[in-house]
Formats: sequence, structure tokens, C-alpha cells
Amino acid sequence: NYELGAKTKWLDGRLQVDGAVYFVDWQKIQATEFAISPITGIETGFIGNGGDGEIRGVELEAHAAPIDQLRIGVTTGYTDSELVRSTSNAIVGQRMPSSPEWTGSVYGEYRVAVATLGEAFIHLDAQYVDEVTLLLRTPTTSPDNLLDSYSIGNLTVGLDTQSDWSISL
Repeated sequence: NYELGAKTKWLDGRLQVDGAVYFVDWQKIQATEFAISPITGIETGFIGNGGDGEIRGVELEAHAAPIDQLRIGVTTGYTDSELVRSTSNAIVGQRMPSSPEWTGSVYGEYRVAVATLGEAFIHLDAQYVDEVTLLLRTPTTSPDNLLDSYSIGNLTVGLDTQSDWSISL
């Protein structure tokens, strides 16, 4: 694995921007493979050597505190992965399993003091993950071998007390 990145702070620490580029030269990948059993005649899964892969990517994230009560942030990632050599019947040139091309997230959190109780907060976040292949594909792999892209969102409201306990929904 090779990675080059930076973590930076700006505006008296109110803005943080981090980024990285990376390259992974992955050899002798262990992967789930399928073959017809010579004994039972049924397709059977097993862990085998799937070959070699290469992964290149970029990640960028930014977090800001424009005012004391507010925190916001965004992240994004791009991954280009490829099976470059196969030791089985997996298709060379395909994306690596469980490797989405794009990912991203955003969040915001607002906090306010509540008398002598502590701090009340509201937190919103959302995440996006691009489609992924679940297994190394072969010429006979079923087309339902993909996990569709998806987005998830969350809303949390709560209270952090001065006596070190929290309640949230």
C-alpha cells in the first residue's frame, strides 16, 4: 500500500481539510470462488486465490465550525479497482468485490446550552455508497451479483448533561 495525504487546519482551526491519494498492489487475493463439485455435481463455494488486483483512489474531507454551536462536514471518495491477473476463471479487468467507485457523506450538528442541564443537540447526516460487485465475476456468474447503490440518512436529537450522561433519540 502506498498513500500520500495531508491534514490541514485553517481559520484558527474552524476549518479542517484532509485529503489523500493511494495505490494498492494486491497480490494473491483470497476470494470466494464457485465450481461444480465432481462428487455431487452441485455448484459449491470455497475460498481460493483470486489472483492480483490494483486499487487507486482519492479521498477528500472537510469539517467546519462557522459558529461555536454549529459543526458541518462533507467527505467524498473515488476508487478505481481492477482485477489485473486471475488464477481462476474470474474475469480480468473487472472491479474488485466490495469496492464502490464513489462514496460520500455530509453531516451537520447544532448544539445549544440548556440552563444548568448541559447541551441539547440535533445531528443530521447522510451517506451514499455506489453499487458494488459482491464476488469476483466469472463467465457463469449470475447477474444478481451486484449490490445496488444506496443512501442512508439519520436524524438524532439529544442532551449531553454536565454530569457525564447523555440521552438521545
